[in-house]
Amino acid sequence: MYEILVSELFFIIKQLAFLLVGGFFMLLFTLAKFKRCDILILSKTMLYLSRWLILKITTSAGGVVFLGETMLLLMKKNGDWVLPKGRIEQNEHRSQTALREVLEEADVKATIHEYLGTIHYKFYNVWRNNEMTSKTVHWYLMTTKSKHCYPQHEEGFKLARFVPIDKAYGMVRYDDERDIVEKAIARYVEKYLA
Repeated sequence: MYEILVSELFFIIKQLAFLLVGGFFMLLFTLAKFKRCDILILSKTMLYLSRWLILKITTSAGGVVFLGETMLLLMKKNGDWVLPKGRIEQNEHRSQTALREVLEEADVKATIHEYLGTIHYKFYNVWRNNEMTSKTVHWYLMTTKSKHCYPQHEEGFKLARFVPIDKAYGMVRYDDERDIVEKAIARYVEKYLA
């Protein structure tokens, strides 16, 4: 269920290095008598390094949902337009997650047509002491039969809309999601738009 990608091995090695460095400093503390200011400097250094070395790895899934010549987008409270996605729950397949998240975040019942691929990105979670997170998101091309959509306000969404396909690409905030939107539109127009 949890996938460790080759690209993430570097960060796992960094975490192990952090543990070794931390152990080394603990050994130094027991072998030498540091002044208080030295201990304070070392502890601040270790805290700073921990933000770079400790990495949380999460896996999510989401959907690019089409209805005719429109595509579903969600507007976050900060004004960014994004696609519906969320974390994979325990004992849940990523396709189930994608359908559940589209339903939860936009109140849209969709059907999966095909797997589009993954995107990977890293970010600092300001709500969790600037914890660095590496996220993998699996994307699915979906369609729906109803124009009804409603944003999940509890998750920070302000609007849910079906927007014209030709405008959707320019509205999506993040480059990696734009790449998925471009791929999804090409496949949808080629295979599913009648």
